[in-house]
Amino acid sequence: MYHLHGLSFREFLQIQQIVSWPAVSLPDLLKGHTELALDLTQGIKPLMHWNDYLQYGYYPYFLENKDVYVQKLTETIHLSLGLNLPAVYGISYASVDKLKQLLVVLAESVPMKPNISKLGETLNTSRAGRGVYALSGRAGNFDVVGLEVGYGDKIPLWMFGLLY
Repeated sequence: MYHLHGLSFREFLQIQQIVSWPAVSLPDLLKGHTELALDLTQGIKPLMHWNDYLQYGYYPYFLENKDVYVQKLTETIHLSLGLNLPAVYGISYASVDKLKQLLVVLAESVPMKPNISKLGETLNTSRAGRGVYALSGRAGNFDVVGLEVGYGDKIPLWMFGLLY
């Protein structure tokens, strides 16, 4: 089985030949994010590229053709679910179908706190037959999404894409 690693925001920018930044360790990011952001944003405005990364930059399919990114990603997901899970983990094909339905429900409901009873009703499964996938209990502070340079303990979200 092949494992395809996703690209970090830093790697995405480098592959696109926009900028080449070194990886940053988490302790360095936490300690000096403001100075680092001030230095890095002198050359480019990372937020100008952030939405592109979120839309099609995580997997390198965009290198082939950005217009077929979603199609390629969907094919990969179907292949992994339909072939790899049953072959490697012995999961039944009926369970794979339920997992596909679960993924569709979750994808259409983001952001959400899953209602296990409602999921079971939608997927037509009993509560005992369901796995509980807990998303973070607390929404968190999302005022860091649009920041280019942070302050205090507010670190811009894009900067976590420098870690690898």
